[in-house]
Amino acid sequence: MSEKISVIIPVFNVENYIRESLDSLLNQTYSNWEAIVVDDGSTDSSPKILSDYANQDQRIVVIRQENSGVSSARNTALRKLTGDYVLFLDPDDFIHPQLIEIALSNLKKHNTPLIVFGAQKFYRNTKVAQSKVELDQSAFRDIGKIDFFSLMFNEQHHSKYCKGGYVYTKLYKKELLTDCFFDDKLSYYEDEAYSNQIYNKLDSNFRTVYLDYPLYFYRQRASSAIRANRIRRLFAQYSCRKSILRQHNPNTEEYRTIDHARLVCLIKLMQISLLSGYSGAFSLFRKILLSRKDIPLRTLLPYLTGPVFATFYSKRRLKKASEKNKNLKYWA
Repeated sequence: MSEKISVIIPVFNVENYIRESLDSLLNQTYSNWEAIVVDDGSTDSSPKILSDYANQDQRIVVIRQENSGVSSARNTALRKLTGDYVLFLDPDDFIHPQLIEIALSNLKKHNTPLIVFGAQKFYRNTKVAQSKVELDQSAFRDIGKIDFFSLMFNEQHHSKYCKGGYVYTKLYKKELLTDCFFDDKLSYYEDEAYSNQIYNKLDSNFRTVYLDYPLYFYRQRASSAIRANRIRRLFAQYSCRKSILRQHNPNTEEYRTIDHARLVCLIKLMQISLLSGYSGAFSLFRKILLSRKDIPLRTLLPYLTGPVFATFYSKRRLKKASEKNKNLKYWA
């Protein structure tokens, strides 16, 4: 019998999108999977939709719990799964029909505990290609352990679709996730903390491949674009990366990579704070920048003269980004 894939789907009030997510799973070219769907106390019609799907297909298992957050919901599913491999799917996203087939066959071919595939952001006006994919092995790029860490945490990595510590861009062997659970105290960036936890379990000789082609489609919703929410998310990301930093030796490449990623987060946070009229922490921020030896001069210059020019620079950056994204239409 072919190996079973356990697909973990945490659900909370996604009545407008959950059908598309589940349909993308039902349309997979690989059929031996189970969906562990955890309804995390939804108050909309999501429970009814889930019941309908579960009644139609026995591969869909629905578990209901009081609202406890996405990390708790994923942990519930991790304790219940029965598959040989694990895939994470968020309930407002969907996947390419060949995702499981492609990911599993290449994970086995390369004899690796996990494999990475690409994710594409999509808006209301984004065209998403779901036609049949024909790939040869040149599409898969071989990487070692340090490069894998860079893929997750270095924003300058040359990958187009695979960058980031997202759990949903990977297929894992179940054994790799043994005794690994999400931190249910985290509201944001629980993925990065979990990915680092998995990374710390990998053997020093670990190698894998990544496919820089989108097989996962990540819905861009308006709530994530609101500035106030953006500030909260950046604070959470900075705190998460600070925690990850403490788990690595200062003399390692992992430490240098996550330390720089934390600094990038701090710069973004300062820019948004300045745009919100808050400059109280600017002196400390500039002192931190000046103490660093790994910051290019072009990055440092806008902050040398003081908060007035730094605010002007931040406004220009925001205007440029707004113009670039003005035609993007977010989902509700």
